[in-house]
Amino acid sequence: MVTFTILPGSPFGPQSLPHGVEPVRFETEVGPLTGLHAAPVGSDHGTVLLIPGFTGSKEDFLDFMPLLASAGYDTWAYSQRGQADSAAPEGQQCYTLDAFTADAMSVAQLVARQGRPLHLVGHSFGGVVAREAAIDSPTDSRP
Repeated sequence: MVTFTILPGSPFGPQSLPHGVEPVRFETEVGPLTGLHAAPVGSDHGTVLLIPGFTGSKEDFLDFMPLLASAGYDTWAYSQRGQADSAAPEGQQCYTLDAFTADAMSVAQLVARQGRPLHLVGHSFGGVVAREAAIDSPTDSRP
C-alpha cells in the first residue's frame, strides 16, 4: 500500500505568495505534486481543491485563494503532473485523463477532512479532471 503525505514546500517562480498562502508538496505515486494552502479564517465551510488548466499551474489561483480562505474555506491548489515544479514523468502514456484523475483523487484524499464538504473546482482542463474525479468517485474523496 502506498502512503501519501503533505510536506512543506518552497515557492516557485518570481511571484511572492499572498499573506496566509503557504507552499506545500503532495507526495503521490507519480512523485511530488507541488501545491499551495490557505487555511480558513473564522467559520469553517469545508475544503476547496483548485485544479489548474493544462497550461497553468497552482499559481493561477494565487489571488483567489486568500478570498476563499477569508470566507471560511480550507483552500488548496496543486500543479498537475508536468506543470511548473510538479513531477513530470516521461512518456505519452503518463498523461492520460485517467492518470490526471488519479492524481486529483490522491490530492483530494489528502486534503479532505472527515465529515466536511469537499469542493472540486477546476479551470479549463482542470475542470475536466475535477468532473471526471467526481463522476468516478462522488463520495469516496473523503477519508
